[in-house]
Amino acid sequence: GALFEGGQFTSDDTVAVWLTLAVFSVGLLASALSRVFQTASFAQGDVAGPAKIALARLVVAAVVGFCLMFPADRYQVVDGLVRQSDDLAFGPLGESIREQSNSHRLGAVGLAAGGAIAAWLEFALLGRRLRRTTTALGIWAALRRLIPASFAAGIAVAGLAAALNGLPPLLAAPLVIGPPGLLYMVVAKRCGNMTADALIRRAVGLVRS
Repeated sequence: GALFEGGQFTSDDTVAVWLTLAVFSVGLLASALSRVFQTASFAQGDVAGPAKIALARLVVAAVVGFCLMFPADRYQVVDGLVRQSDDLAFGPLGESIREQSNSHRLGAVGLAAGGAIAAWLEFALLGRRLRRTTTALGIWAALRRLIPASFAAGIAVAGLAAALNGLPPLLAAPLVIGPPGLLYMVVAKRCGNMTADALIRRAVGLVRS
């Protein structure tokens, strides 16, 4: 809302984009970890395996996204709320409905869900392949240090968003993003995350200098 809302981009557009990005973000962690697994596989001389798995990911994303897109397109955002506008069906909407300019339909959410599911499939397949030659990947040990920080930041964002509801987006956005971001870094540092520790040390050093 703070970046795009205004003119013909309404609050309903903001909700539709937010839902799409929220569903898409479910697969971001898997995508990032898959890149790490790919690099490890390449270092061991395994090039064909990750390539085949990447192709499988593309196929799954396309098929699942296609299957979910049409049912999701039956939902739309109206006055900030998601409402079912048509009977669920597997197939495109009628031409008269598609031509409605004020429609905020959620077919893109189905496509995003397909991408997220495919990302986790790729992560699982790459991890299983690596375990054949690597005894310990150490991924979950590293992630456990970030889970408390993620929960703390998420709760802070939800609380601030509710408390600041009604403020103009340009004023609310920095207040909702900034403090939870700092909280995330502090909690991650306390949990032993080296990246957060290094960033905080650098920030403190810049302030002191």
